[in-house]
Amino acid sequence: MKTELSICYEAPSQERWHPKSQVTLIDLSKPAPPVNKGFGLLGFACDSGIIRNHGRPGAYYGPTALRQAMLRSPIYDCGDIICKNHDLESAQHALAEAVKSICQLNLTPILIGGGHEMAYGHFLGLSVFHSNIGIINIDAHYDLRPLLSGNKGSSGTPFLQIAQHCKNNNKDFHYCVLGIQPESANKEIMENVRKLNVLSFTAKQIQHNNIQDELKTFMLSCNQIYLTICLDAFSKDIAPGVSSPQALGISLDDILPHLKIILDSKKVCAMDIAELSPPLDEKNKTTQLAVSLCDFILPHIIP
Repeated sequence: MKTELSICYEAPSQERWHPKSQVTLIDLSKPAPPVNKGFGLLGFACDSGIIRNHGRPGAYYGPTALRQAMLRSPIYDCGDIICKNHDLESAQHALAEAVKSICQLNLTPILIGGGHEMAYGHFLGLSVFHSNIGIINIDAHYDLRPLLSGNKGSSGTPFLQIAQHCKNNNKDFHYCVLGIQPESANKEIMENVRKLNVLSFTAKQIQHNNIQDELKTFMLSCNQIYLTICLDAFSKDIAPGVSSPQALGISLDDILPHLKIILDSKKVCAMDIAELSPPLDEKNKTTQLAVSLCDFILPHIIP
């Protein structure tokens, strides 16, 4: 394990889990014992990107809330990356190093956040081990906003940063978004969508159109799929605890058939769930939504 992790890394603790959870703790800052194939769970305790993007903070507490609610899947808990002093760039770098360590253990990274800025660090770690990665993002937003002053990122920029990383390393950028709210994208963002050849479907298209043929064609062009879910894609009736709640967001019934198509490809190599914000949650609805998504997804991507 590289020393960068010592800046932001917090080792796992059994106390943060529900007593009935099946969990093994792995401290990524120490030599790891032999493990069986499985899921390496990593938290990203950070909402600095959300704050930079002028959203509602609170996602810092998402990893703890989701751990306490998860019960069914055997997990190797690899701790949390903590964003200290709003140093998002260091936290993303530490996240990438941690993802690399999880992959070296032959575990499938499952990340919980935390703002969607974690997608940049997650992808950087994955790209060391996988080639020709396709990104499928379930989200109300493209997250292709321009960088902030000083080339700094936010929760609105991770996929633009990934696109730039791919360009700088002569790699193809494959990006598909499901659940877009059209009013969330301005002219500059839509120009990035066009330039980067992004495949996207609005929330209304997911609800009413058959998109599965296009989705399958997209996945055929990729060796692996990185599945990333921003909980703000969902209706505020079931996901009130997010930075940007959506009155016209999607439902579980809307997305599950499309998720099944994605999972049936057997190409999903990593997953994350972003922007769970317990301080903003009502009756733990958003946490339970995140648990339901994990319960549906994880059995289909056991290594």
